[in-house]
Amino acid sequence: MDLIARIDELLAQRGWSRYRLAHEANLSESTIFSQKKRGYNPQFSTIESCCNAFGITLAEFFDPDLQDREFTLEERRLIYDWRGLSLEMKDAVQQVISAAASETKTE
Repeated sequence: MDLIARIDELLAQRGWSRYRLAHEANLSESTIFSQKKRGYNPQFSTIESCCNAFGITLAEFFDPDLQDREFTLEERRLIYDWRGLSLEMKDAVQQVISAAASETKTE
């Protein structure tokens, strides 16, 4: 797999520049630009940071068919963030969502 081409594909899907990716992924601009300019494959940690910025999993990065096209980018980011929460945090989030949904129904 051409890792740089995959990053380019994800940038194009979102309409992002390399500057934006660097900002969203908390990476230096030189890290992002030198890969493209010099043809260096990104390090695993760089790919992981890019995936976090894009709101996708590493599996989705390496196998684009895994990306569920029915979810928006925002929804995918929520799912990705959800996976990293502890059970206690998930319970708290569920309570907040339930309360918000109940409040919306009564309006």
